Amino acid sequence: MVLANRTYVPHRHAPIGAPAQVRSRSVAHVMSPAFMTTPETPLGTILDAATDALDAPEFALVVEENELQGVIELWEVAEIDLETPAHQLMCPAEPPLTSGATLEQAVRLLPRASVACLPVSSHGCIVGTVTRRDLRRAGVPRELVAEPEYAFEELGSGD
Repeated sequence: MVLANRTYVPHRHAPIGAPAQVRSRSVAHVMSPAFMTTPETPLGTILDAATDALDAPEFALVVEENELQGVIELWEVAEIDLETPAHQLMCPAEPPLTSGATLEQAVRLLPRASVACLPVSSHGCIVGTVTRRDLRRAGVPRELVAEPEYAFEELGSGD
């Protein structure tokens, strides 16, 4: 079962040249709406709902009895068996930020997160996520939210 988006907060853009102004803003002003599912929901159902969503989500938050269980990066699971339940695909979730947390706090926490999003809660309920894309839209400089660089070994030619 895919749950409806709980909250939609439109993105408000801050001037890129105003880092102090950006740092003090709350994540509630820039977060993406929460796209949630339950642990037993099959991947096919999740992907169908994500495709139909107004603001195409990057992540599905796996929630059971209002408790965050994990996160699924939707682009990473596109080729997996569509009958696979969410609980077999999820990564551990970071503890949620409160909706009053600042963008500066999100910028500090995101590089250490196991998944490239930070869940956001308000009054004990998950209401959204903050991603690199959200932070960039808010005016956070690219170098502060750059994707982590991964070292790749050069593979042989296969001959």
